[in-house]
Amino acid sequence: ANNMLSAEKGRALLEAGRADAISFGRAFIANPDLVARIRDGQAPSKPDFTPLYTGAGKGFIDYPKAEGTPA
Repeated sequence: ANNMLSAEKGRALLEAGRADAISFGRAFIANPDLVARIRDGQAPSKPDFTPLYTGAGKGFIDYPKAEGTPA
């Protein structure tokens, strides 16, 4: 299952047997540390879709990491 899921919604789908796996695509754009954020219960950054596919690095490599995440 995927498409606009939060960690909580994904977990609920797995626990209810409504999904075998959960994937997060768009969330990784703004959260290269998404796994750590989910693990540590930190809120994900919201992606800014306006600079996508422009060929520049903005919006792909400049999102801040979660507090306490190693550089």
